[in-house]
Order: sequence, then structure tokens, then C-alpha cells
Amino acid sequence: MSAPTLHLHTPLNAPRPDAAGLGASRVSPRAAARLLQPQVALLLLYVGEVVTATLQRGVFSHAHTTFPIFRQSFYHLVAGRDLYASYPAEQGAQAFDLFKYSPTAALFFAPFAWPALPWGLFFWNAVNAAVIVIAVRRVLSRRRALMALVIIAPATFNALQSSSSNALIAGVLVLSWWALESGRTLTGATAIAAGTLVKLFPIVGAAFAIGRTRPSRFAAYLALSFLALVALPLIVTSPDTLLRQYASWRAVLMADAGDLSFGMSVMRVLRASFRMDFANWPLQVAGTLVLLFPHVWRRRSAPGPRFRRRFLCSVLVYAVIFNHQAEHASYVIASAGLAIWYVTEPRTLWRSVLLLLCMAGLDTIPYLLVWLSMQRDLLIDDERRSDTPFRAAEILGHSSVVARIPSIAGRSERHPRAPDDSSRSVGEPPTPRRSRHAADIRAGDHVYVSRNGTHHYFSGDRTVKAYRFLLVIAALVLTVPAYAQAVKVKETAPGLLKRAKVTPEAATATARSLVPKGKIVSAEIEEEDGKLLYSFDIKTAGKSGIDEVNVDAISGKGSVQHESPQDEAKEKAADMKKKP
Repeated sequence: MSAPTLHLHTPLNAPRPDAAGLGASRVSPRAAARLLQPQVALLLLYVGEVVTATLQRGVFSHAHTTFPIFRQSFYHLVAGRDLYASYPAEQGAQAFDLFKYSPTAALFFAPFAWPALPWGLFFWNAVNAAVIVIAVRRVLSRRRALMALVIIAPATFNALQSSSSNALIAGVLVLSWWALESGRTLTGATAIAAGTLVKLFPIVGAAFAIGRTRPSRFAAYLALSFLALVALPLIVTSPDTLLRQYASWRAVLMADAGDLSFGMSVMRVLRASFRMDFANWPLQVAGTLVLLFPHVWRRRSAPGPRFRRRFLCSVLVYAVIFNHQAEHASYVIASAGLAIWYVTEPRTLWRSVLLLLCMAGLDTIPYLLVWLSMQRDLLIDDERRSDTPFRAAEILGHSSVVARIPSIAGRSERHPRAPDDSSRSVGEPPTPRRSRHAADIRAGDHVYVSRNGTHHYFSGDRTVKAYRFLLVIAALVLTVPAYAQAVKVKETAPGLLKRAKVTPEAATATARSLVPKGKIVSAEIEEEDGKLLYSFDIKTAGKSGIDEVNVDAISGKGSVQHESPQDEAKEKAADMKKKP
């Protein structure tokens, strides 16, 4: 009997053997489909950003000093050493290589200080990316959150590359707003307090409580959160040492406040454009008034969900463009506001152009235009515009709302199918129903809808006036530099300004901080005893003589010396002898 023959049939889709006789690996169609899903692709994008930034700053190169400064701050806090002193052997020898966060922030860095530097940096980047992703997912529907996170992704990568906390702060601000929207007042207040102790400007998040019920409860929670977090470092240091740390922190903040040469802010742009020297605070005060004006304008009615969401976007942009210490990496915070605003508003050519300009890296001016557009939206329209002749606004949890009535000319009276509210984002009202009084309403009017259904109408001219008033305020903001005192620094020899590392604006700000009540009479840059110095003569009313302020053009350190009229005459005579 012959042996049976074994027939092997190979399926058509089976992997073919390669030259080595081994089957080639292949990803199943189902796994490939999962990888191509938008949510998974977005997750892979952010994971790739975290890994890439970690390899760049923590493995392939150790020249970047930001994260080592963060790590060492925890050890300095535990050892009782000055957090704000210079430690060249640990964190670089440049003047900007200093820790500038609060002692509480130094304690926050404990989990990232214990592992080895690459792993600590990886966890730090992962936390930054995760917080902003979670925050955006909390306040937007899945589809809108996906688009918003794609918009934010380039700015997030830039923030991760700098090893900064900006992505974390952006997420904390958005989460604090979400917490207040969800009725979690203590959580929102704690998030704002924690963010403020990392970077000061998140305190602007307290404005999220304006117009809400029980603002006194929020204020109490915020104060208690600050007290608890400020005292938190006592678990690793003594009270006397902690007080000294806060005193040193205050000194660093005061020095930064007088720095007019740093930052990508509106103030810096205007100083460079007008070639004038002026302090930061006038424009910051003007910007704050513009930010809060819509709340004053709407003071008679509770702000609706859409208004509050728009205000969130406005605050996120405002916190960056009016921050005198803003860097390119800081614009991830403004990018979050831009993304939420863009995906929740109607698509227009203007909004799309602004989005492209901002994503192209043209930070300050495009974001200023975005912010002014947001402020205009806050004044003109509070709730969702309808596609029907008129829909009465029905906002959950609010007794009244002011809604804009679109033109009814040429519109169909038939009520279209209402959109699905299942994908509605946080802060967006449900689709309202059509009013029975639509035929009696004039185009351009407003309607006040009370809970019992009573309609009160008033003219739309008030909104136009509000818009014009906002433009007037914006014009005042832009013309503030015209009242600033321009100081021209004279070169005693050609090319000295090119050698200076400290700009004339920054040196002038330092001189004014040393003699705040005086007026600059003359300013020059000179080389004296091998040092490059800015020299300012400052005259104070009611005081004899002048104050001579010298600012090192390399380090930025300043010193002041008072000269009597006799000393001034002697110095002028000596200068005359030096001239040929």
C-alpha cells in the first residue's frame, strides 16, 4: 500500500515566504482601521510630541536648563537654600537661568525630581500634554474637541520643547472654568490658586466667577486655597526659611516687572513700533477694562452659557498678550482659547484667516485681533443665533437671557428640524424653540425672555453703541504710548549700542525703578574703565542736584549716585577737558 499524499492548500491572503523562508509580518485590517481612527491618531500625535521633546531635551542634549532648574528647586527647598539664587554649576550661568516660581511650585516638582532626569522630564511632559487634552475634552463635544486639539498641537509641541509649564497652565485654566460650570466651586478655586502659585497670571481665572451665584463662596474658597497652598512647603522646611523664600520670590518678581525688553506682549510690540519707552501697567489696566466691560454691559441679565464660554476664550488670550513676560511657548494658552472659540463659532473667512495667521507663528498681532473679535462677540450676541425667524432662548438654570433677533425678511415661517443636542459642548445652550410672537418682532430688535414666557423688546441700537464703545476703548489702548516719555540714548562712540546685551528700553526702565519720582534729563551709553554702561541723569522736583544712574549694558545691574550742583559742575568741566 502506497503512502497517502498530503495536499496543502495555501489561502490566497496568506503571507508569502520571503527570501529567508520566513513569513512577513502584517498588521490586521482591524488593527490598521483602529490606528486610522481620529481619536487614536490624535493620541499617537500627542504621545509622539511627548517622546520627541523628551529625547531632544533629556537624552540627546542637556544644554537646555529649564527642567534642571525645576528639578533642583525641590532639593533647594528641602535643604533650606535660597530658591532664587544663581547656581551655575547646576543650572547654567546665564542671567535668565533662575527659578522664578513660588516655593509651593518647588514642592510640586517633587515627583519629577526623584527619577533620573530623562524619566523625570518624560513624566513632566506627559503631565503637561495630558492636562490640556483632558481639559479640552471636558468642555467640548468629541468632534469639536478633536478639531480643537489638532489646532493646539503645534503650540503644545513648542511648549513641551521648552520644558515649560505653559501647557499645564492652559489646561488648569480651562479645567477651573469647567469646574465652576459644573458647580464644583472648591475645585475651581483650588485650581486657580495652584496655577497662580506656578505662574502669577492664572489669577485672572477668578473672573470666571463673575455673574455666577454665590460669588462670596467662591471668594472664600479661593482665599482658603491660597492660604493652604502657600503654607504647604512647611512640610519640608521651617517657617522662618519659608518667609525668606517668599521675600526672595517677591524681589525676583519686582525685577521682572521692570523688564521692558523681554516678552512677546502687546506692550513690547507697541514699544518697538512707536520707538517709545513706557511702563507695562497702563496698557495692562486698559486691557483689563476691555476684558471686563462685557460683564458690565450685561449686568442686568445673567450671562448665558455661550457668553461664559466666549469669556473663557477671551481670558485665555488676554492672559498671554498682556503678560509682559510672555514667551513663544506661552502662546499655547492663547492657542487653547483660539481653538475653543473657532470650533464653537460659525465659520467665517475672517475667523479662518486669523486662525491661519496664529498657527503660522505670527503671535502677538494676530492674537490681539482674535481677542478684539472675541470681545466684539461678547457684546453683540450672548446666545446661539437661530436659523429660524426667531427662537426664544431657553437657558437651563437661568431666569432670563438677552437674545439677538435676526432679520425675518424673506425667511420661511416653517420651523426646520432642530439639530441634535447630543453633541452639545459644555457652555452651549440646548437648541431653543421658536417663539409664537415672531411675526410681531422687528428685524434687529432684542428680546428679554422671562421664565414665565413674557417677552420684552428693545431696539438693537444699543448693541451697535456697545460695539462702537468697545472700538473707542481699543483705540485708547493703542494710543496710550503717545503719552509716554520718549528717551533717546546717545552713543558716546559709534557701535556701542550694538555691543550692548541690555536694550535701551530695559536700561531706562531700570533707571526709573531706582529713581521713580524723577525725570530723565539725559541718557547715553559709554565705555568707562572697560565696562559698557548706560548713564542716566535724573532730576527730581524739589531736590537739589541730580541722580546719576549707571546700568551695566551687559548684566543689566544698576546703581545710583547723587550729585550735588558742585559735583555736577566738576563733572562737566572734566568732560570738557576730555574733548579734543
